[in-house]
Amino acid sequence: FGIGIFGRIRPSKGVDLLIDAAIPVLKDNPEATVIVCGETTPKFEGYLNEQKEKVANADLSERILFLGKRPFEELPVLFKSVSVAVAASRNEGFGLTVLEAMASGTPVLTSEAGAWKDIVMNGENGFCVPCDDVTALEDKLRLLLDSDIEALGKKARERVTKNYTTQREAAALCEHLLSLSK
Repeated sequence: FGIGIFGRIRPSKGVDLLIDAAIPVLKDNPEATVIVCGETTPKFEGYLNEQKEKVANADLSERILFLGKRPFEELPVLFKSVSVAVAASRNEGFGLTVLEAMASGTPVLTSEAGAWKDIVMNGENGFCVPCDDVTALEDKLRLLLDSDIEALGKKARERVTKNYTTQREAAALCEHLLSLSK
């Protein structure tokens, strides 16, 4: 069971929240693994090191893996290779990683930041939890371990292909812009 978080490594993205939620889940579920994929800028090296230290202290360094920044062409494979993609941001605009994961057929576990609470249909294609809520993240990770991941992933992909295509987004933007000139 693979759990992935994708994006820049910094406090606003909630990597620490996932780590805190995943440690007890992984201790109870030896088949689960977490990957943390994303770039860390020099400003946030200390934050990254704190997360790695937390993982090492929990004796989970072989099951919570920090991949660093990966080439763009590897991301679709990584999205497809995890059982669930997590986006635990404390604040967010639109957040493309959630749509990318869902388009890959991967269910998501997100915070309520940004547009995610409008995109994620709880129990159908993943779950959305309150921001900064480690307990809710842990509870939903446990629930996902016992869920039909394939069915959730299929629903996730269907939601994206029906509602969030490039053509649909471009048409909606054009419609909006034209409405401003009236």
